[in-house]
Amino acid sequence: MKTTTGKRKLDGFITDQAHMRSLKKKRPEVYSYLKHPSPRACVAWHTLDRRGKLGISQAELAEKSGLSRRSIQYLEDVTAHFSPSLDVLEKVAKALKIEVTDLFKRVDLTKAV
Repeated sequence: MKTTTGKRKLDGFITDQAHMRSLKKKRPEVYSYLKHPSPRACVAWHTLDRRGKLGISQAELAEKSGLSRRSIQYLEDVTAHFSPSLDVLEKVAKALKIEVTDLFKRVDLTKAV
């Protein structure tokens, strides 16, 4: 979502290119993680991003996929100790109308945010 200042807003965080340059300089380990996220982070990002594009809530995705809302919350939470099975990922991908492999595509979070 764009704000009136042209910055991008995601989950309460406002970022722009200047912020990313500052982050790269002051916190290179964080910047590197955002630039080259883990597969878990890619799955979380693509699930959250696609769900947002479809305009559905976690509860609606849970219903469409036949999973619990908590499972969807865990899937979108990079810090959760949750390792979804291939069956879970297939159900989520089908409900999101994408291929399972799309969930694992690399994303540069320094540009996506």
